[in-house]
Amino acid sequence: MNSRILRQKRIFISRILAVLLIFVFLFTRTDIGSDVVKVLLDSTGLLLLSVGVLGRIWSSLYICGYKKVKLVTDGPYAAVRNPLYLFSLLGVTGVALSTQNYIFIALILSLFFIYYPIVIISEEKKLKRLHSDNFLKYMAETPRFIPRLSKLSQPEKYEVNVKKYSKAFLDAIWFFVVYIVIAIVKIIHSKGLIPLILDF
Repeated sequence: MNSRILRQKRIFISRILAVLLIFVFLFTRTDIGSDVVKVLLDSTGLLLLSVGVLGRIWSSLYICGYKKVKLVTDGPYAAVRNPLYLFSLLGVTGVALSTQNYIFIALILSLFFIYYPIVIISEEKKLKRLHSDNFLKYMAETPRFIPRLSKLSQPEKYEVNVKKYSKAFLDAIWFFVVYIVIAIVKIIHSKGLIPLILDF
């Protein structure tokens, strides 16, 4: 698929994938067996989800309102070029682990690693057009996805677009809403209230 078309249709594609994932989670279940493993998956999931949410909020503080105006290289963007996607991966992994459903975990992580690299490459092409040599220099000095913590730097003061940041803050909180919904669905599964297509 053409990267420009993918970028334009990203919201639509994301909604289709979300419906698919909801269907899989609602109508499949895998037996973890060990209560210790269940607690470990759920606790690790909540930890990763929390780091993902806090990281997205932190990253949004720097990028909201500036994405098309200037090249942001402060805060998390000093250590990695795509902190929002990195923290999204942590949040998504946390969501996946909390389901305790091996099918769902494999599917959501596979979709992330297939879909988001294409989106990232497409966005980088756009940033090259917008910021030319400045972005090429930034690319050469800053990793795409694995943070270089030694480069992390934050200014003493930073002007924030409050309106756009507030929206980003609410978007990040949705991860916790999803976590609560997952907990409810697991209870429904345990009561046998939903007919399962796969249960093993």
